[in-house]
Amino acid sequence: MHFLSCLNQDKIFEAIQFGILSDDNKKEIKEVAILAARCMRLRGDERPSMKEVAMELDGI
Repeated sequence: MHFLSCLNQDKIFEAIQFGILSDDNKKEIKEVAILAARCMRLRGDERPSMKEVAMELDGI
């Protein structure tokens, strides 16, 4: 839940392990975090399919 709380408060970089984050990858990390949050939705019909996830990750 800490992850989702940080994402909702636009503080996602506080939940990312130090050393992984750099100025070069902030955009990609945020996109992956948003995708991860969509995958964690409680209702299955609100979550993306694995095919959708793979396509989005491929585009990042």
